[in-house]
Amino acid sequence: MFISICEKEEVRVAMMTHSRFKVPVLERMRFDGDVSEREFDMMKSCMLINRHTRSAFETEVYRQIHREDFIDVNNGKEG
Repeated sequence: MFISICEKEEVRVAMMTHSRFKVPVLERMRFDGDVSEREFDMMKSCMLINRHTRSAFETEVYRQIHREDFIDVNNGKEG
């Protein structure tokens, strides 16, 4: 899942990969042996592409970008 902004060119501002997407309840089910590795991966993939997950991800990215203590890595300079 990627979050991008478009002006002259598409700029990726955030991404969430399958390997970094953590779902504690699924992690516990896998650890306890309640689901196979294949079932775990399939359920995690379904959750990652779910529209509610994407909406929550977009909301969190927006919130973090607009934090008052956001660090400007370009020190106010473009480019």
